[in-house]
Amino acid sequence: MKYILAVFTLLTFLFLSGCGSEDGFTREPPPAGILQVLNVIPDSPELIVNYENQNVGFIDFGKSTGLIEVLPLVTRSLRITTNENQTETLLVSGDVRIPVDNLLTVVIAGTMTSPELILIEDVPPEYADDGTISKLRFIHAATSVQTSVDFHLTENDAPAGEPTASVPINSVTELISIEASETVRLRAFDTTGDALWDSGSFLLSASTSQMFVLLDYFGPGDSKVRAVSMTSSAAENFPNEVITSSSRYANMISDRTAVDFYLGGTLMAEDMLFGDVDTYQNLVAGEYDIMVTTANDINDVIAETTFTAESGQFHSIIATGVGDSNAVLGIQDDLRRGSSRARVAFTNTSPAVGNVDLYMLTTGQSVDDQRAHILSLVSPGSSDVRVSEGTYDLVLTTAGTNTIVFGPEQISVNNNSLYRIYFTDSAGGGEPVLTLPGDEFSADL
Repeated sequence: MKYILAVFTLLTFLFLSGCGSEDGFTREPPPAGILQVLNVIPDSPELIVNYENQNVGFIDFGKSTGLIEVLPLVTRSLRITTNENQTETLLVSGDVRIPVDNLLTVVIAGTMTSPELILIEDVPPEYADDGTISKLRFIHAATSVQTSVDFHLTENDAPAGEPTASVPINSVTELISIEASETVRLRAFDTTGDALWDSGSFLLSASTSQMFVLLDYFGPGDSKVRAVSMTSSAAENFPNEVITSSSRYANMISDRTAVDFYLGGTLMAEDMLFGDVDTYQNLVAGEYDIMVTTANDINDVIAETTFTAESGQFHSIIATGVGDSNAVLGIQDDLRRGSSRARVAFTNTSPAVGNVDLYMLTTGQSVDDQRAHILSLVSPGSSDVRVSEGTYDLVLTTAGTNTIVFGPEQISVNNNSLYRIYFTDSAGGGEPVLTLPGDEFSADL
């Protein structure tokens, strides 16, 4: 999206909102600066953006806020905080001052132990009528590549040629003017010439301004990095980037024998017993029809749905339910590790327990004096938390109440590790609720 168009639209809205007073007075739009914040810290939880002590956004890794209108020409405090273990903690801060109509993009870079803010200030660019030029910046913020990175922007079928820009770690280029094209391709190489990432073909529109940001990658395949395009509205992935997708399959139907999983008509997992979870399999990103059948009987369909396998993402596809009421739950699995936290995913596939609140309690704590770590974990549904390593009592209550329906059950977790717990009915259906360990809780994975 064109940054200059976004600013014009914003100012037009402000102008119209001040029009139409009874005395005929036309109120001028107030001056404004524009703020946008991108999180590229690879081991971060969801970050909280505070502008002059006002919460203006929540952003997970690789995500950005939208355009935030702020008072211009005044120095204000920008504070980035986290909220883990139910405590808000300052991560990094700085003072910012945004001129009228300017866009300040703030990239939260580095690591959780050594964060930094990269500030990029842009004046709305001027473009000639019927122009053919786009203006770009390149940012290298991938901690997995500590050397400079060469960016090559070419026509899709052209050789890489000379670098369009060579960028050191946590650095940004000046604006670079590039001829627009319907079929361009962006590639990143390290200093030895090894390919790091490939965007595939994409549209580079004339009279637009964009930033291409290289960040760490934690999805399937061998790549260590990927890039996002920062427009005036959000951080976006490239539609045809050369990155695969991956999925695994799990049977959490407690009252049936083995089942098979079909993806787009292809048998992906077979003879899966209750509680079975297989390993990830790479597949081409796209939309698929999913069908769960009785094992070895493709005509006995238990549940079916459509599923979108997203580029660069791991997914779990889980058969759930009891009796004749069955469904397929498709979720994205975040496999980013945190050096100072454990990530614990909880997947609720128990019809008997229904929707629950989840607590991870330490010694002396109870559901009566603590906030839930996960509110209203639906059945079927999945969510995850990041906690400090240690031993916890896992407790479930009926959602919105302190009525305990499971636990306490003790679990221990370590920093820089990934865990999962599946909540299921007992074999054959119904209570008591069971926990099935997955990922690093399971010695088999």
